[in-house]
Amino acid sequence: MKKITQVLFVGILAFLPLRAFADTIYLRSPDRLTVNEADGYFEIEVERVNAGNNVASIEFHSDFGISPRATQCNEFNSVCDFEVNAPNGVSETWGKGENGIKKIRVGIVNDSDEEPNETFAMQTFQDWTDGSMLDEEFWILVTIYNDDGTVYNTADFNTDGCVDATDLNEIGLNWRKRVLPQRDGDATGNGYVDAADLNELGLQWRQGCN
Repeated sequence: MKKITQVLFVGILAFLPLRAFADTIYLRSPDRLTVNEADGYFEIEVERVNAGNNVASIEFHSDFGISPRATQCNEFNSVCDFEVNAPNGVSETWGKGENGIKKIRVGIVNDSDEEPNETFAMQTFQDWTDGSMLDEEFWILVTIYNDDGTVYNTADFNTDGCVDATDLNEIGLNWRKRVLPQRDGDATGNGYVDAADLNELGLQWRQGCN
């Protein structure tokens, strides 16, 4: 009976993946994070298990911002210079034989700009781990929620697919909405869609129609 148990145990081990026993770093944070601009930072949580007799480290670098791009060294001040694809990045290190959870802090700037929410990516690769195996390539999307007033991506306030005079009916003749500069409806290019743009475009203006 003992031999059968041993054989079964060995058989089960044969079907377990190598990473079940290997020196491995896992991502514990979700792959989508949100942070309020006023918080000043966000954290990426990682864990090392089955530590070997070696120092292990993991490094995250920024990727290009998404919808719209978070600017380098501006919105997140620990991750810089990704225009030339050589960011400083953020990292954490475990000592020889050290297991455990680490929290990697990434700073963000609490500016006073009225702007949309901004999204960017944090990414790491297996060859940045100094001997430990990554559970998989880590890719995290981070969204910074703006707290300095609403900024619209479009002036299509009635959502009919066009930016035109009918949008006035949604917010009145004294309307003034902050939008991304040079978007449809921002004829004056001042970052607002307001009555001044009607003087540029006329009452029959229609832009960005689907």
